[in-house]
Amino acid sequence: MTNPEVLYKYCPPERIVDIIEKCQVLYTRRESLNDMYELAPDIAPPPEEVRIFNKALQDWKEEDPEWMEGNPRNNKYPDFSIIERPHINEILMHIHIFSLSSEWNLIPLWAYYAASATGFVVGFSRQSELLNNSRAVKYSDKFPNFYKNTNDVAYTKFKQWEHEHEWRSVRIKNEDVFNPVGEIAQGYLFEFQPDLIQEVIIGHKMHRCCQERLVKLLKDKEFEHVKVYKLVPQENNWELSREQIPR
Repeated sequence: MTNPEVLYKYCPPERIVDIIEKCQVLYTRRESLNDMYELAPDIAPPPEEVRIFNKALQDWKEEDPEWMEGNPRNNKYPDFSIIERPHINEILMHIHIFSLSSEWNLIPLWAYYAASATGFVVGFSRQSELLNNSRAVKYSDKFPNFYKNTNDVAYTKFKQWEHEHEWRSVRIKNEDVFNPVGEIAQGYLFEFQPDLIQEVIIGHKMHRCCQERLVKLLKDKEFEHVKVYKLVPQENNWELSREQIPR
C-alpha cells in the first residue's frame, strides 16, 4: 500500500497497559532494536569525493613537494571509518524509532511481535501529530552510506526484512519536538490522543482474562469510535481474516 491511512502496531499482551490504559507508545533506541544492522551505516565517503581529494593532494604535491614529503600522513585520503565513527555514533544514538506496518494480516509479525497471536494489533491513524512524519521503510541489498544518503539511514533496511511492510516514525532526542512522558530501558514513552486509535485486532490465542480486560477498556467513551476485531485464521489456506466484535 503506497499511502495507507492506518498503520498497524503488533503488540504482546502486556502492552495493553501502556498503549490502551495509558495511551502511550514506545520510541525505541538503537541498542534495543532487533535488527543488528539498525542505524549502523557505512561511513566511507563516496568514490567521487575520494577522487577529488586525491586530485587536490596531487596538485599540492606538485606545487610543494618538500612539504608533502615532510607530511606523510597527508599524502592519501584519511580513514574516515576511524576519524568519524565516534562522532557519527553519537548522532545516531539520539535517533528513536516507532515501528509499524501497513498490513494487519502478516503471519510472521503476529508470531514475532504479537507473542504468537496471544497479543493484539492496534491500527493508528496517520492523520495525527504522532505519525505525521511517518515514512515507509526502503528495503535494499545495498548497504546505506551515511554521507551519500544521510536522511535515509533511519529508513533503510536489508531486503530480507521486506515481508514486514514497515513504516516508521522517527524522533531525535534533544530536538524541540522531543517531549517524552517517561523513559524505560528500551527508549522513551510518548503520549497520544485516544482518537488516534482506529482499530484493535485481538489475537485468536489471547488468554480470556486479557481479552476481557482489553474489551472492557475499549468500551470507555474515549474509545467508542474504535472498531474491534478478532483474528480468524483460515482453515484451508494461509490467510488471515478478522471478525468484528459487537460493541
